[in-house]
Order: sequence, then C-alpha cells, then structure tokens
Amino acid sequence: MNDVTRYAEKQGIQVIARAAALLRVLEKHSEGMTLTALAQQVGLARSTVQRIVDSLSDESLVFIGTSGGRIRLGPMLLSLAAATRFPVTELIRPILSAVADDTDETVALGVAEADHVVFVDRILARQRVTSIIEVGATLPLHCSASGKAILAALSPAELQAARETLTLEKYTARTMTTWPRLEKELAGIRAQGIAEDNEEHSEGISSLAIAFTVPGGTRCTLAITLPTPRYRDTKETLRDVLLHALRTIEKRLN
Repeated sequence: MNDVTRYAEKQGIQVIARAAALLRVLEKHSEGMTLTALAQQVGLARSTVQRIVDSLSDESLVFIGTSGGRIRLGPMLLSLAAATRFPVTELIRPILSAVADDTDETVALGVAEADHVVFVDRILARQRVTSIIEVGATLPLHCSASGKAILAALSPAELQAARETLTLEKYTARTMTTWPRLEKELAGIRAQGIAEDNEEHSEGISSLAIAFTVPGGTRCTLAITLPTPRYRDTKETLRDVLLHALRTIEKRLN
C-alpha cells in the first residue's frame, strides 16, 4: 500500500466517523436541527457538515426539511434498524403476499417513526393503473390511512403528546386540519379496527390500513392503497381482507 492509498483510506475512515457523530447528535434531536447548530454540536466547519449532510441525504440517512431546512434522521435508518431488531418484515411478508394475492392491489408494511410512517416492505399491484409505494417512502400521520391507524392506537398520554408536536398540514381539500375533527375520526377507527384515507393525502388515491404492535413496542401498519375509482367499488371487500389479516397477525404475535 503506497502513501496515496493510505491517505485516501484514512480520509475515508474519518468521513465515516464524522457522519456517525452527526447521526448520534441528530438522534437526540427528533425535532431536527439547523445546519449551523449541528456544526456547532460536532465541532466541525459548517461547510464540512454541509458536504456530509448532502451525502447522507442522498442515501435517505438524513432528511432535510423544506421549511427552515431542519435536518433530522432519515427513513432509511429505520429500514436498517428493522433488520437488527424484531424481524417484522420476515414475519409479515407471507401475510403481505396473501393480501396482495387476494386483492391484486398494492400492499405495504409501514413502521411508525416520529411524526410519520416509513414503509419498510411492499408488493406492487400487477394492474395497469395502480398506486406505487417505494420502500423508504414516508407519509404523515394525520392524513394517511397508516398514520391514522397508528394515532388511533396511541394511549391518551401519547395522543396528547402528538397533539403538541404534529402539524396538521393540508395536502388536499379532504385533509383534516383540526384536532376535534381528527379525534372524532380516530374514535371511529378504534371502534372499527381499520383506518381510511379517502384522497386526504393525494388526489385520486385512497387507502385502508390496520395497525399492530410487535415485541419491543414498535407500532406497525399494513395498508392497501389504490386509485380511488377502484377503491369505491371494492372498499368492503378490502376491509374484510385487511381485518382477516389483522387477526392472522395477532395470532402470530401471540
């Protein structure tokens, strides 16, 4: 190994160590941090932190908010962490496949993370017109079926904490942007065991979702998402399939 190679290797190791330091700081600031504050915390030049953050963002290891540019841990970390904790994707994959076979619609497994849901597995519908969800994609809690299923499963104290931190941003004309209206919806979800998104996040797309908790306390969701016209025709059948899947999941977990 020549001097140039040794120097390059040393520089690469240093970048990894610095990136790890940034991630550890962000772990303690779930609300996110500005670039300047992050640079001060790790004791590095702002320009250096900017380069590292940009690289981490490209890999979805950090997320840079559009409002204020606050930096927080990214969705890909959850996918990586899932592989080291309870094997939820391995456990749920057969059920995911069964639901996809029964409905021929896009089915996705999500995990709760801060103020959003991260999708860690999915099977796409084979139909020509369909809804596409990518692994690592996120949806807000207040206007997605998966998110509302998770909110409905929270304890009163947890829901109160969510009220203090969640911003009920409007995505479509159907998005619920007030807590009284959303809490009424959550009460119905608790009673029925299933949550619905009727074009609340995206025009033309609707979803149904169930929520469950795996050992270790991680809250997960199983969702079916599809174009709204087809959803209106098959909604009741999809509900039955999802509720059957929930019973199967609960048996496996117990």
